[in-house]
Amino acid sequence: MTEYSCETVQPLLPEWVGGQLDDDAAEAVRIHVVGCTECSRETEVVRALGAARPTVDPDLAGRIQAALRDQVGAGGAPSAEGGGAPSRWSSRQPWELAAAAVVVLALGTAVIWPQVRGRNLPPTPDVVADEPLFADVFSADGGIVAGAPVIEEMTDEQLLTLLAELEG
Repeated sequence: MTEYSCETVQPLLPEWVGGQLDDDAAEAVRIHVVGCTECSRETEVVRALGAARPTVDPDLAGRIQAALRDQVGAGGAPSAEGGGAPSRWSSRQPWELAAAAVVVLALGTAVIWPQVRGRNLPPTPDVVADEPLFADVFSADGGIVAGAPVIEEMTDEQLLTLLAELEG
């Protein structure tokens, strides 16, 4: 028979308490739990959680179905089987819905377009491909270096101090 460690037994405790383990595994877990205080406490917790689990009224499903049948019979929403009163849109032809969508879109565009066209929007700048995109960034040695003028203006002592600060 295989002997289990706590790390192996603890995940199996809910299945063991519920009687879902095969006989060999259940016996190995039982032997471990009898000899291990920590796993014995965990077993008590699992059993307490199982006992505290709420129970469902066995008649609940029947009561829900009866309430749904009553609602459908009183002109409510149609049931999943297709019975009940048809909705206002289900009796329409597909082309009627598409035509309604086109009309709404056309009217919306006719109302909104003049408002958008009448705005004084700033002109879009002309972009010339030959101009550098980052003309205000300083370049050195063919690459872009941020802060190049600041470093160039520093004395050797200031550079050594900066280097020491960066290193340490």
